[in-house]
Amino acid sequence: MKRSRGASVSKSHPDVSSSDGGPGTRTTWTAASYTLVAAAQKASGFILLVAFTRVLSPSDYGQVALLTAVGSLLVMFLTLGLEPRITYAYFRAGDELADYLRVARRVTFYVPLVLAASLAAVLALVPIPLQGAWILQCVGSCLLAAGTTYAYAVLRASRQVVPYATLALTILATQVGTRVLMVAVLQWGPTGWAAGDLVAGLVAIAVSQLALRRLHTPGSRNPKYTAWSVTREGLPLVPHYLAQWGLSLSDRLILAMFVSSALVGVYSAIYQIAAVTSLVLNEVSRAFMPLYAKNPPGSAHIPRIVRSHLKVSFVVHGVFLVAGFAAIEVILPPAFRSHDEIFPLLSLGALAYGLYFIPMNGLTLISGITSRAPVISLTALTLNVGLNLTLNSIWGLWGAVVGTALGYSTLAGTALWFEARTRAIPWQDLLRRQPWTNSAYLLLVSATLAATWPGTIRVVALSTVSCVVVALAVSTLRDERRRLRFAR
Repeated sequence: MKRSRGASVSKSHPDVSSSDGGPGTRTTWTAASYTLVAAAQKASGFILLVAFTRVLSPSDYGQVALLTAVGSLLVMFLTLGLEPRITYAYFRAGDELADYLRVARRVTFYVPLVLAASLAAVLALVPIPLQGAWILQCVGSCLLAAGTTYAYAVLRASRQVVPYATLALTILATQVGTRVLMVAVLQWGPTGWAAGDLVAGLVAIAVSQLALRRLHTPGSRNPKYTAWSVTREGLPLVPHYLAQWGLSLSDRLILAMFVSSALVGVYSAIYQIAAVTSLVLNEVSRAFMPLYAKNPPGSAHIPRIVRSHLKVSFVVHGVFLVAGFAAIEVILPPAFRSHDEIFPLLSLGALAYGLYFIPMNGLTLISGITSRAPVISLTALTLNVGLNLTLNSIWGLWGAVVGTALGYSTLAGTALWFEARTRAIPWQDLLRRQPWTNSAYLLLVSATLAATWPGTIRVVALSTVSCVVVALAVSTLRDERRRLRFAR
């Protein structure tokens, strides 16, 4: 594929078009770098939220949780579904890459700013409790979207790990520092928490401009690319993202109809620990997105990319399963530990959510199909809501757990069904060629289920998980050494 304009993006970064974009020597290491950054981002936010329960009243804690949920929804919506489309275009747009990126950059920057101004004006006129906090949260979330959507997509696609990590960790440090100062020191409560996102959003916009300065591509005014033509490519993914947001919240909202608020609190706290796995696996998928995008259907590199993605996902699951039980013992008050048996099944739900990204990347990045995304997410959401309404009234807490695990499993299974019809990923070949690894995956899932039982069975199960994780990690390192020797 020719790249007269597109080449200007990658000339200063030769690794973008090098062979390691397939199964090369830096594949796993680059993914691991992005994963570590994501782990720091997600884990710190969770730890802050738990730690601030010692500072905030239960009412304020509930307000913070609501602000965080709405803020996450805004950031998710304001990506406009363009993150995977930008990654796809980076490797497939050819001569028109610079033209596409010029328009995509403007869309992902100005649309959030316009919405930020609109929300601030509307909320300023509506008398609601914590009005200032809501204005700060909504504007801050919009600014975060404006500063990160395009930057994250392009920096990952161009394999610029250091600028990416600098941007992400600077935003993280700003949020943490602002919230500690305003919540723990100044005692501003939910308003101080929301101010963290506002300040972080301003910093994100400034730092992203610096991070992208070497990748600036002015392009031309190609009539093929307009704000609407670029935006509509990602719009089918927006209801998909919103359905996922509903999938992550419906269990708690419905559970509150059938059990006491105390049990809802227990479930929410343990769910937050399990959710760290799904959030990190989301970032793992983003790290692999450029590798999927640069390989067309039928490429010989695809099976090895998928194998690496699977290994990283199961290793992350195993690590956070063991770490999660430790976190429950250390972080949560005693009242929350009495139901730690629900954690393994919630953790499997998080794993299923992470695995769903593999066929989804095959659909959107290898085959270039986005129209199936809403059907996939809405199917899982419908099943999840139905199961919660049926099972929560009978099994209470366990009904929500089962509904969550099956909902995310349906999400992964439906995505796999649609992707298998494209044949972009040769699943049968993958299953035949790694019998030992597949057995390790099955053992990891079985041991996770066994960890539901307390006492000796749990100890044995977690020990098994640890051994399997070490074996998978050693296998991955061995493969990387072989690729390094081959490359030399």
